[in-house]
Amino acid sequence: VTAIGAGMVLTNGGDNDVTTGPSVPETPDVPDTPDVPTSPSDGRVLVVYFSKTGTTEVQAQRIADLTGGDILEIVPTVPYPGDYSATTEIAQEELRNDVRPAIDTKVEDMGQYDTIVVGYPIWWNAPPMAVLTFLEDYDLTGKTVVTFCTSGGSSILNSTSYIEGSAEGATVIEGQRITQSTDVRSWLDGLGLIPE
Repeated sequence: VTAIGAGMVLTNGGDNDVTTGPSVPETPDVPDTPDVPTSPSDGRVLVVYFSKTGTTEVQAQRIADLTGGDILEIVPTVPYPGDYSATTEIAQEELRNDVRPAIDTKVEDMGQYDTIVVGYPIWWNAPPMAVLTFLEDYDLTGKTVVTFCTSGGSSILNSTSYIEGSAEGATVIEGQRITQSTDVRSWLDGLGLIPE
C-alpha cells in the first residue's frame, strides 16, 4: 500500500515501471503558459502521478523538487501487465467501460493540500483510469488541480475533460505535455507554484 500522512510518504518499494507502456518516443516540446490565476496555492502542494514506464515519475519528481511539494504514486491494486499490447488492450477496455480500477494509494489528510498537481501518460487520448479513481476518492472542493502529461505526441487537451469530471468542486487548470526539453520551472513559476 502506498500512503501519505503528515509529511511522510511511503511507497510500495517496487518499480512497476520496468517495461514499455502505451506511449511513443518523446519529442521536444515548447511549453505555453496557460492563462491562469497567478497564485493558485498559498498552501501545500501534492504532486500525484501514475507512471507505467518511469517517464511520468521522472517529471513528477522534477515538479515536486521545484515546488517543495509532497509526491505520491498512484499504484493500481492489480498491476498492468509487462507486455505493451496487453497493457493497451486493458487500458482501452477500462476506458470504453468507464472502469475505476482499485488503487493502493491513500492520502490520510487531503485537507492539508491546496494544490494537487496530477501527472499521467496519455492512453487512448485519456488519462489512465486509475488517475480518476484517485481523484474521485477525495472531496476536492475548493482545491486547485493542475495537470501534466507525458506523451510522445498526444496533446493533453482531450484528457482534461476526464480530470474535470472526476475532480468535482476543484478548479482544474489544464497543464502541459512535458518532455525532457520542457522548461518546467518557467511553467510552474507562471502558475505561482515556485516558492520564493
